[in-house]
Amino acid sequence: MGADGSDFHTQAAILAALPDPIVAIDGDGRLAFANLAAQDCLRDRTALFADLGALCDRVRSEGQPQSAVIGGEWEWRARPAGGGLVVASPRSVPADLAAELAAIQDDNRALLQEIHHRVKNSLQVVSAMLRMQSWRLGDSPMRWPFEEACSRILTLASVHEVLYRQGSPGAVDFAAILAPLVEGLARQREDGRPLPTVTIGGGKLLLTIDRAIPAALIVQEWLSVARGAVSITLSPGGPIVVSGLAGLDPASLGARMVAVLVAQLRGRVEVLSGPPGGLALHLKQQDFGAMAGSGQETAEIGAGDGGGHVVA
Repeated sequence: MGADGSDFHTQAAILAALPDPIVAIDGDGRLAFANLAAQDCLRDRTALFADLGALCDRVRSEGQPQSAVIGGEWEWRARPAGGGLVVASPRSVPADLAAELAAIQDDNRALLQEIHHRVKNSLQVVSAMLRMQSWRLGDSPMRWPFEEACSRILTLASVHEVLYRQGSPGAVDFAAILAPLVEGLARQREDGRPLPTVTIGGGKLLLTIDRAIPAALIVQEWLSVARGAVSITLSPGGPIVVSGLAGLDPASLGARMVAVLVAQLRGRVEVLSGPPGGLALHLKQQDFGAMAGSGQETAEIGAGDGGGHVVA
């Protein structure tokens, strides 16, 4: 390398200009490098990006090069590059094989949709059985835990229903999950507490299913104690801002559940000061769906302060 680093810059320029896509993903799942061809290949293709991230995770876990056909037209080959970094590049798949793989993927997609549909139906049946049991309790204090359990189960069902309807296994639009979640608030308030007025706005936030489910459960727990006007504002890559929100009782089951879900997401919760106060959930690990949809490096879920932003 020259004293002025010219050799390094020349190599970087060559990699950037290569006609074949080349990407490097670090140990936290963040996109460390993508040449121009890779950027064109991955742009607005959330499912492809999520599958590529899964391939790189497999390389890191097994420590050996791996390959997978992604999207039906490219066979991506990935190999470890040291320090948790994985480098991947694709090669085109022959037309006859691509057609066969496309048919298999269509079958798998249809099967996955049917699975989501059946899981959603099963969860709704379980929730209905619990609700019928709660009716037998009348005005007993024991009825409320049954109602809470019904609401949590229906939140899980709403995620599977969205996945079933959208037909894409890669990522889910979080706003599509929030809508039925908010509608379900009425079922949680049969104890006579007033219903909050919830509005949802902002941009599009894409989350992979392993993030969408715990994130939806966390928001559901936060909204379960909401009173008055609450607004939820989404933006690509995060944050999710929830203003006008009260905190959870630290001794409650809901608070303990949130703590477990935060650990599952490898995040942290921050209590925000200032009226009307709130909570912020910061996610540490990169979400492939959020990155592919917006180019952002982090996704956050939180309750905003009076200024309508999430404190980092």
